[in-house]
Amino acid sequence: MSNVIAGLSHNNRYDSLKSLLIEHYSLTRGEELRTLLSGLTVKGRKPTRLLAEMRSLARHGRFDEEDLKTLFLEYLPRDVRMTLQVVPGNVDALAAVADKIMEHRPTDSGQEVTAIQKSDNDSIKEKLAEITEQLNQMKARFEKSSRSRSRSRSNSRSRGSRDSSRSRSRESKICFYHRRFRDKAKKCTEPCNWAQKKQDQQTSEN
Repeated sequence: MSNVIAGLSHNNRYDSLKSLLIEHYSLTRGEELRTLLSGLTVKGRKPTRLLAEMRSLARHGRFDEEDLKTLFLEYLPRDVRMTLQVVPGNVDALAAVADKIMEHRPTDSGQEVTAIQKSDNDSIKEKLAEITEQLNQMKARFEKSSRSRSRSRSNSRSRGSRDSSRSRSRESKICFYHRRFRDKAKKCTEPCNWAQKKQDQQTSEN
């Protein structure tokens, strides 16, 4: 502010500053009109009735028809406002068309909101049910695969155990000479399964 004051002419500095402050802090015509009409609402009124009340409140102001038209449209529901964008004519003509549009709109906008919310909730529930079903299917496949791997490991351990048992059994029936000297043994005492063991080894190698 000091820079502004310093830039003013010394002649009539007070009047210049006063005019500058009034211009800076004064409301625009649109802002002044909005302040004046802030208590109005289209709810429970026909648009033509709303326009008449706006004119009555703004009659002593410095407003023109274009200011009134701009603010009048802002008071209307968005869908009505969008329709009126293609309607020619002054604000009175627009208000008359808006009356016709409003007559065919739902009387309780809350019902529309409730219907939309219900539709959204139903859609969410259906999606959750679908996801839950997919998860259940994945869980079932995983459990089936786990059981299959478990049986496979169990069978493998059983076969290994049986083979090991048979190997130990055959080993225990080998005589002292073949356990000690193996193929170089010169003697053999019964019972001895050395010959059978050699045959099994050759079979497995083939």
